[in-house]
Amino acid sequence: MSDLKIITNFPKKSKEIKRFAAKLVKRDSGGVLFRAMHRSLEEVGFIAAQDYMVTDSPEEGAAGALLSRRSGRLVRSILGSHSFSAGGGATKESIREVKIGKGHLEGIIGTTVPYAAIHEFGGTISVTPKMKGFFWHMWYETGDTKWRAMALTKKQSFTMPKRPYLTPARDKAMPEVHNIFRDEILDAWRRENI
Repeated sequence: MSDLKIITNFPKKSKEIKRFAAKLVKRDSGGVLFRAMHRSLEEVGFIAAQDYMVTDSPEEGAAGALLSRRSGRLVRSILGSHSFSAGGGATKESIREVKIGKGHLEGIIGTTVPYAAIHEFGGTISVTPKMKGFFWHMWYETGDTKWRAMALTKKQSFTMPKRPYLTPARDKAMPEVHNIFRDEILDAWRRENI
């Protein structure tokens, strides 16, 4: 009777799989999950701009109405573009952050544009003399009577309705986010040829 010897390449494949796992969680642009999360954040930003912001004015005061793009500053910040000041400088007002920890992956998208949060969550704004000056300026510039009415108001504050753009965009993007992660992981696996 002869002995049957089975030889495997398990030790070699095990090392290759461990190397692949390390590439998955690498904390820079070479990391598969890092790259997938950045692509996912871009998808959320694109959906927010495309589906929840409009170029003409929404119905005034309607809670849940689409957010109007007046200057384009907020939409540029959500898309990750630069805003250019009158002095010629460019500033990046977008927030894109990916955090990878032990068993933890988090993507953050946002903006430093001052009025972004009031549109996303709604809230109360105090009327200041500077605001009244802006309302007068807009009335002189546009002739739109709503600006005149706002400049003449006796109200000390007004309530901004919610006009969320990031929260619904995140929810709407989830099926594509799953596809992005699946595709990035499968592509990386194929490249490793394990």
